[in-house]
Amino acid sequence: MLARFGVGDRRIWVFLSAIKDRRTGLAVSQARLRIAATATVAAMLFVSVASCASAEPNQHHVTLSASWAVEYHSLAALKENADVAVAGKFERTIRVTKDEDGVPYTDFGFNVERVLLGPRSGSPVSAGTTLEIHQPGAASSGVITEIDDDPLFQVGDQAILFLHEYSPGKYFVIGGPGGRFSIVGGSVKPINDEGVPFSGDLSTFVSALDLAK
Repeated sequence: MLARFGVGDRRIWVFLSAIKDRRTGLAVSQARLRIAATATVAAMLFVSVASCASAEPNQHHVTLSASWAVEYHSLAALKENADVAVAGKFERTIRVTKDEDGVPYTDFGFNVERVLLGPRSGSPVSAGTTLEIHQPGAASSGVITEIDDDPLFQVGDQAILFLHEYSPGKYFVIGGPGGRFSIVGGSVKPINDEGVPFSGDLSTFVSALDLAK
């Protein structure tokens, strides 16, 4: 089955084939997703969807394994390709939506505490602005769906995000996991080993970003 859905300048094609898990009776899907987008966010996703037990009763975890067509391996590359970079905190979940084929997305409210770069164009962004951040995946109806190397944002998390504005006031992180950094106890780190190597506090990060060329 061929499904298609999109956000702004992104279009996603999904090829789905459902098979039956004889042990659980649950439908297990195998899918191949392709995201066709601007040069800075194009990606190829190869997805294996599996249902498994989680820490919460009656919950299942759906994991998407992604191979990103565009990756950023330096602060200079992130700086060159982002519309805006911000530090702040995820305040709330705005909405969870699904396309006609049931693929979930979550829109998060992100409170900007500091603007690190830009905005180069589009909507004005300053400290105190709440941005709407769009991400594939959701925690809804007893199912947690997320990309394995780009885990779902969590309300309360502090982060640095390098963003593309795909619609006025609406953004997504460029380069998947490469465009996000966690802030824990004042320390800034990439979300995983695929991110740009960095270790230090926010002030050190800002200085490194300013010097990046």
